[in-house]
Parts: sequence; structure tokens; C-alpha cells
Amino acid sequence: MTDETDPVAAELIELTADIVSAYVSKNPVPATGLPETIAIRA
Repeated sequence: MTDETDPVAAELIELTADIVSAYVSKNPVPATGLPETIAIRA
């Protein structure tokens, strides 16, 4: 594996962060519940 992130993977990470951010802005989710919330929607 290289030090550079694959551009497609980087875009996927950014989109995932945007979706999770939008979801938690409208739904109460404790910080400890974020991994489970992401996994359920994956």
C-alpha cells in the first residue's frame, strides 16, 4: 500500500462523511453510536 490515497477511495470517504454528517444533524446519535449508525446504513 502506498502513502497516497486512491482518488476513488478518497471520494467515497468524503461522500460517506457528508451523508453521516447530514444524518446526525437531524437525528440524535451519541458519539459512541456513530460506528453502529454507519454500519447499519452501509
